[in-house]
Amino acid sequence: MTGSWNSQTSSPSPAKKTTPSTDLRNKWHLVIDRLTVLFLKFLEYFHKLQVFMWWILELHIIKIVSSYIIWVTVKEVSLFNYVFLISWAFALPYAKLRRVASSVCTVWTCVIIVCKMLYQLQTIKPENFSVNCSLPNENQTNIPLNELNKSLLYSAPVDPTEWVGLRKSSPLLVYLRNNLLMLAILAFEVTVYRHQEYYRGRNNLTAPVSKTIFHDITRLHLDDGLINCAKYFVNYFFYKFGLETCFLMSVNVIGQRMDFYAMIHACWLIGVLYRRRRKAIAEVWPKYCCFLACIITFQYFVCIGIPPAPCRDYPWRFKGANFNDNIIKWLYFPDFIVRPNPVFLVYDFMLLLCASLQRQIFEDENKAAVRIMAGDNVEICMNLDAASFSQHNPVPDFIHCRSYLDMSKVIIFSYLFWFVLTIIFITGTTRISIFCMGYLVACFYFLLFGGDLLLKPIKSILRYWDWLIAYNVFVITMKNILSIGACGYIGALVRNSCWLIQAFSLACTVKGYKMPEDDSRCKLPSGEAGIIWDSICFAFLLLQRRVFMSYYFLHVVADIKASQILASRGAELFQATIVKAVKARIEEEKKSMDQLKRQMDRIKARQQKYKKGKERMLSLTQESGEGQDIQKVSEEDDEREADKQKAKGKKKQWWRPWVDHASMVRSGDYYLFETDSEEEEEEELKKEDEEPPRKSAFQFVYQAWITDPKTALRQRRKEKKKMAREEQKGRRKGSGEGPVEWEDREDEPIKKKSDGPDNIIKRIFNILKFTWVLFLATVDSFTTWLNSISREHIDISTVLRIERCMLTREIKKGNVPTRESIHMYYQNHMMNLSRESGLDTIDEHSGAGSRAQAAHRMDSLDSHDSISSCYTEATLLISRQSTLDDLDGQDPVPKTSERARPRLRKVFSMDMSSSSADSGSVASSEPTQCTMLYSRQGTTETIEEVEAEAEEEVVESLEPELHDAEEKEYAADYEAGVEEVSLTPDEELPQFSTDDGDVEAPPSYSKAVSFEHLSFASQDDSGGKNHMVVSPDDSRTDKLESSILPPLTHELTASDLLMSKMFRDDELEESEKFYVDQPRFLLLFYAMYNTLVARSEMVCYFVIILNHMISASIITLLLPILIFLWAMLSVPRPSRRFWMMAIVYTEVAIVVKYFFQFGFFPWNKDLEIYKDRPYFPPNIIGVEKKEGYVLYDLIQLLALFFHRSILKCHGLWDEDDIVDSNTDKEGSDDELSLGQGRRGSSESLKSINLAASVESVHVTFPEQPAAIRRKRSCSSSQISPRSSFSSNRSKRGSTSTRNSSQKGSSVLSIKQKSKRELYMEKLQEHLIKAKAFTIKKTLQIYVPIRQFFYDLIHPDYSAVTDVYVLMFLADTVDFIIIVFGFWAFGKHSAAADITSSLSEDQVPGPFLVMVLIQFGTMVVDRALYLRKTVLGKVIFQVILVFGIHFWMFFILPSVTERKFSQNLVAQLWYFVKCVYFGLSAYQIRCGYPTRVLGNFLTKSYNYVNLFLFQGFRLVPFLTELRAVMDWVWTDTTLSLSSWICVEDIYAHIFILKCWRESEKRYPQPRGQKKKKAVKYGMGGMIIVLLICIVWFPLLFMSLIKSVAGVINQPLDVSVTITLGGYQPIFTMSAQQSQLKVMDGTKYNEFIKSFGPNSGAMQFLENYERQDITVAELEGNSNSLWTISPPSKQKMIQELTDPNSCFSVVFSWSIQRNMTLGAKAEIATDKLSFPLTDATRSSIAKMIAGNDTESSNTPVTIEKIYPYYVKAPSDSNSKPIKQLLSENNFMNITIILFRDNVTKSNSEWWVLNLTGSRIFNQGSQALELVVFNDKVSPPSLGFLAGYGIMGLYASVVLVIGKFVREFFSGISHSIMFEELPNVDRILKLCTDIFLVRETGELELEEDLYAKLIFLYRSPETMIKWTREKTN
Repeated sequence: MTGSWNSQTSSPSPAKKTTPSTDLRNKWHLVIDRLTVLFLKFLEYFHKLQVFMWWILELHIIKIVSSYIIWVTVKEVSLFNYVFLISWAFALPYAKLRRVASSVCTVWTCVIIVCKMLYQLQTIKPENFSVNCSLPNENQTNIPLNELNKSLLYSAPVDPTEWVGLRKSSPLLVYLRNNLLMLAILAFEVTVYRHQEYYRGRNNLTAPVSKTIFHDITRLHLDDGLINCAKYFVNYFFYKFGLETCFLMSVNVIGQRMDFYAMIHACWLIGVLYRRRRKAIAEVWPKYCCFLACIITFQYFVCIGIPPAPCRDYPWRFKGANFNDNIIKWLYFPDFIVRPNPVFLVYDFMLLLCASLQRQIFEDENKAAVRIMAGDNVEICMNLDAASFSQHNPVPDFIHCRSYLDMSKVIIFSYLFWFVLTIIFITGTTRISIFCMGYLVACFYFLLFGGDLLLKPIKSILRYWDWLIAYNVFVITMKNILSIGACGYIGALVRNSCWLIQAFSLACTVKGYKMPEDDSRCKLPSGEAGIIWDSICFAFLLLQRRVFMSYYFLHVVADIKASQILASRGAELFQATIVKAVKARIEEEKKSMDQLKRQMDRIKARQQKYKKGKERMLSLTQESGEGQDIQKVSEEDDEREADKQKAKGKKKQWWRPWVDHASMVRSGDYYLFETDSEEEEEEELKKEDEEPPRKSAFQFVYQAWITDPKTALRQRRKEKKKMAREEQKGRRKGSGEGPVEWEDREDEPIKKKSDGPDNIIKRIFNILKFTWVLFLATVDSFTTWLNSISREHIDISTVLRIERCMLTREIKKGNVPTRESIHMYYQNHMMNLSRESGLDTIDEHSGAGSRAQAAHRMDSLDSHDSISSCYTEATLLISRQSTLDDLDGQDPVPKTSERARPRLRKVFSMDMSSSSADSGSVASSEPTQCTMLYSRQGTTETIEEVEAEAEEEVVESLEPELHDAEEKEYAADYEAGVEEVSLTPDEELPQFSTDDGDVEAPPSYSKAVSFEHLSFASQDDSGGKNHMVVSPDDSRTDKLESSILPPLTHELTASDLLMSKMFRDDELEESEKFYVDQPRFLLLFYAMYNTLVARSEMVCYFVIILNHMISASIITLLLPILIFLWAMLSVPRPSRRFWMMAIVYTEVAIVVKYFFQFGFFPWNKDLEIYKDRPYFPPNIIGVEKKEGYVLYDLIQLLALFFHRSILKCHGLWDEDDIVDSNTDKEGSDDELSLGQGRRGSSESLKSINLAASVESVHVTFPEQPAAIRRKRSCSSSQISPRSSFSSNRSKRGSTSTRNSSQKGSSVLSIKQKSKRELYMEKLQEHLIKAKAFTIKKTLQIYVPIRQFFYDLIHPDYSAVTDVYVLMFLADTVDFIIIVFGFWAFGKHSAAADITSSLSEDQVPGPFLVMVLIQFGTMVVDRALYLRKTVLGKVIFQVILVFGIHFWMFFILPSVTERKFSQNLVAQLWYFVKCVYFGLSAYQIRCGYPTRVLGNFLTKSYNYVNLFLFQGFRLVPFLTELRAVMDWVWTDTTLSLSSWICVEDIYAHIFILKCWRESEKRYPQPRGQKKKKAVKYGMGGMIIVLLICIVWFPLLFMSLIKSVAGVINQPLDVSVTITLGGYQPIFTMSAQQSQLKVMDGTKYNEFIKSFGPNSGAMQFLENYERQDITVAELEGNSNSLWTISPPSKQKMIQELTDPNSCFSVVFSWSIQRNMTLGAKAEIATDKLSFPLTDATRSSIAKMIAGNDTESSNTPVTIEKIYPYYVKAPSDSNSKPIKQLLSENNFMNITIILFRDNVTKSNSEWWVLNLTGSRIFNQGSQALELVVFNDKVSPPSLGFLAGYGIMGLYASVVLVIGKFVREFFSGISHSIMFEELPNVDRILKLCTDIFLVRETGELELEEDLYAKLIFLYRSPETMIKWTREKTN
């Protein structure tokens, strides 16, 4: 047993030993296997590649072969090669001949090779049979001799074999290379075909049907992603676009050749295009191919020509022939001098090749197999009406982009049209010729009417487009025909018909023609000719034609159609948004005002109580017996007091009549603060828990800063996960799945193995990762910000996209789409929603109670963004109770049991922004009413007009005086308008009901209730709850005024509609998903595009102003003025009329400019002379000829059309159509009722004439107080509906004239009038008519303009805004521009500098005028702002706009004598002024705010606002000036000091608020020490700064010259030497060329010479090479020595007298440039030396001149010459002793010369410097080395002037004082600086502003008293600034 056990146990041990080796083996096995697999895969792919390459060769070998052969034949023109050309020219179009052609070419190549080789044999000598042709004599030819010598006949002996194609050539291989290669290619062709045949035979494969590269791609894949689409086009591009390619090739031939044969090609092109339809072209195509083959063979024959051997020239070279070289070249005649260019045949061949392939395609497209694969090429039915095409479209809809392919389709099918028009425009404007004018006209036509054209049937679209293509081809052909003049007869044209050249832009574009020399009188338009742009244009026109012919285009048309139906829908949505915002704002102000009043009332009641309490206490002490009653009495008093307060109502409350202002202001007390807690509780109730906003990139950085990048990244990931969870949860809920339980446990950081200690690489990696994430976060933040800017715009475009989708669905169903179908859909949707919400019908007994309850519930709902507001929906929709029967006395109120029963429903559409009824809901202020009241009384139109205009119906309050006729009419109208209407006869109320209770509002109803005429009732019940009123009786109509049901879908804003998700569509959802999943940078791009689109009108304005700034002409002046006085003032946006005017005006301007570019106008001759004259007429009008004359106009036009397309797309284009149709009715007089009720007159009664059929009925009705309709801005729509009274009157007038004419005729029968009298009468009649017409037209112009401005000043509602600070900023920038660029506004002041002018106490005139005017306008602007007078602002704007444009463009150029466009500063100033005008216009348009609250910078609380505000306060005098001006122009009870006190408190509190907000946003964790980076970054900087300030003067003075110093070289160095006070013996000066600076080598030698001397080296350290000037002084004195003989004698005596003292004086002066900053202009010094006796006697002898030796020997004066001199910036120059050896001066020699030649006895001294010099060693001269000190730069000179002590006293001490103030005294301000929560104080300040604005001046006093008391009472301040506890 044991043995066996042992054996068992021991057996595994050998296996254990072997395992490692087997493992290793297994691993190697795996490696080998892997490698084998890879190798096999490689072989497989290689095989596939091989097969693919063979297939490609099979497809294209024929093209390769034919192209190469043709290339060879063209390069070597000979008879031999004609065979190749003929065979391939016919083999290409006729495929059956291709094999034959290959065989023929193979044989013929072999023959040619053999012949060429044989010809090289030495036995064949060409010179033996060459011919020498003799030159013809003068009678035979008129070609000059030098030309004849170039001829092939006469230039060299003629070898006849060369014509055949044989010649001697030394390296035979090179000569035969082409033929051998041809043979190889032909052999290769056969190989390819054989190989493919063999391969298919061996593998049992069949040849593919379609000759394509990707066999699995078919027509179905075209709409399946971008890659498949690209593959499809790789396969079938030529199949689809071959015909267009052939046309382009044809145009290419024409453009490259421009000769006779090109003209033939053009004719054929016209012939083929004329057939239009593809089928017709296919019929003629074989003939076209045959023509191409024939013409190429014929042209090659022409190139070969006749053999030259017979020495016969061509007949066009004979004596009488009128041909020149250019004509022969153009006609492509054979010739020996100008050989025809055979390369042209390559272009013909390319055309032939394409045409042959296209011929094959025409055959293929009839084969079923090909059509299945590639799709058919059948054209769309021409008669199809694209707009109403509702059959099944074979191609998918791409309008809602769901992939990148859809995007590219949208670009091609939607936008290509406009791009093509741009190409046409460029084609038209790059050339100045009559032809191009046609392009411009066509372009403008299509730009203006293109949108409408696209909706017409395809036939008519194509008719227009084909005309354009025809014109294009006509121009190409004409240019070709005219090229005979441009190339052939150009010399004669330049001499005689220059205008023709310029009119048709004639210039030869083909190389090789001889052109005449440039003539200054007639410049050739060389750069402007050619057909390159015409061909580009042709290509795009063909492409666009294909777009029109495709089924895809029908989707675009459907979309355009839908856009047209929604042409004014965007305006409606915008209007709804504005109205909503306005209502919300008004409500907000009203609410805060009410709250304030309530609070103050409470305070007053309490204060009264407090006062009474005091009085009672006094009386209590006096009469203690009455104690028991007091309690009761005080309570009663309190109630009575409150009642009194209420009863007084609007009366002024003199509750303390004895108080004056001063004591009132200081009478604050604790009771003022007792009600605040209640107010806050109310506010807290309203607040809602908002979800925390996403962290911004800055907060992300901050987090990384206080922790580290890794932690920040981890935190960010957590947040992202959390957000994703939330989204998913929301989605689950939305999709109706069960609630998902998430385990919200934190992701615990589990230490991974890899997470070791952080090493440097990990850290760097973390930082890099952090930087990348930060970058992405910044991109995201930027994208979000951009989207938020254009949020409203994006919402509206989304809604419109959805509605367009709804309409296209309708179109596809075959219905006629209308706007109403959308509104019907919305209403149905609401009904369904309300039914689904499942609230049961209210029990009829408890009707009233439950209704009130429902209303209350609706009020209390939190309305954040899309609250589901409940509304009841009753079957009774439209109450028509006021019929005549009712008026007869029957009780119109039905009993409760008989009433229609309301049901409570829920709707997800209302967006109510606050609880009160008319706060922000746009649709209806009380949506809980169940009766929808629809009345037709009190409308402003006449009955006839009402009938005509369903859109203009107005919803008014019910009035009993309604005509029976009208009543019946409308009842009928409604019956007709609604399907499934049953009129229940039990009451006299038409009830619209359907079986299932679903109520559909009639379409005309939804039209009628357009929100423009909606009136909003204010809530006037005291309980703060809405009462739902069901009864339709008259007495309740005040409540029901605005309750219309169901809610009007017209008034829903875009955000409401998006929130309620009314319409679902799979395509839209896919599109949405596609856009959301785009990469970040694309999303950023979309956001930027959206922002551009949302602000497109700004882009237009900018481009128009830019154009005007650059052109500065009268032509461009009109549009900027109109922008500021029309477009920008239009409410709510510029009308369609303005944009059309701008577009048409730009087009006209372009045409005018274009017309004046022709060179034949006289002023275009001498452009250089007049170019810069500002008042040269073409310059000032703007029609001068210049490069890029139309570039900015093109940009302007594109911007305008881009904007127009956006307006159309967003439903903002046709907003005024409805009203236009009213107002533009002709036939009635222009009697206008302008007195439409306005803002100020809400109590007044409107009285409007309404004409009934015969007599006028006078109807008056009170205006709705809260009506919030604003008149449209477009001038036409201002006209109120015309009164038909006037038309009646005109009818009456006409009848009376008829009667009078009858009377006249009866009189005529009695007494004949004379002819003259008749004429006079006729004339008078005409005059009266003319007068009437003139008055009518004048009124037509005047009235709309007046109305426009009237509406501007008296708007019905205004979305107020406050851009005053931006306007102020623009003005300030202008002010700065004037100050620093004032030289640009004066005549000769271009060089002047304002600082230098002011330093000389001179103020230039123009500068003063402009500064004062600028300052004046700023003050006026502030005054207007504070007075809030829109009228004043409008007048101010008009004056400024006209004044400034007149000044800048007419006066200024004459003052400065240069064009505005060359005056950069003026352009900058004007641009900033335009920004100001834009802001002004915006301010006028929106109206001034009712509350001019603080400062624009105080609107939000962040670092940016904080620092900007601090900066604003630092500007000297600005805060003070602003405060005083505000006080002057604002109504207030406060004194100036109190006013400034409030302002100061507000500013201080704002700054605190900013700090508190930033502390919340960027919190610092507890117990964390300050980081070193902060300490050293901030603290270190402060330390460095303080040290710098302390040592600043020393540093400054030492560095100013060495570092920033300016080199100040001398202008003049003068030396004077005088002996003993007598006449100077030597004066000399050195200037300019004699003042030298050493070069590098000399300087180095100079420095080296002082090497051992340390003192000298230290001195030289301070100077650079440029600072040292060497002055060379000529040795001869520059003045004669004019001394009188007695003085001379006396001088000799003194010299010889040993006892007398005699010295030599050496003086020098150095003059500098004063402007560089030296203190003194001249630095001088003098040195005096006594002379030794020996020297004196030598000089005396020399002067005496008795013996020649002494007078000719120079005398040496020792050690008097200071060779090195220093020139400091002041006037003291000194010799430099450190540089002189042993501190000794140098020696000079002097000698007196006498002029013995002229006997004039002139004498002069000559001096010479001994010792070594720097320059001119040997010459007789002096040399002085001047060391110039640097001077401080002029800009810092003012500081340097103070000196060191001055700087310490002035700068350092002042700064020190400021710094000390900052560091000390902090403790005193703790009480006011460290406030934890300043919100309440901030609110108190804003309340003061609010009550002041609303005119509650007593309240202002109270609140001011409260503020003052708060600052007096620290304990109240502490209570009031506590953090709010939740």
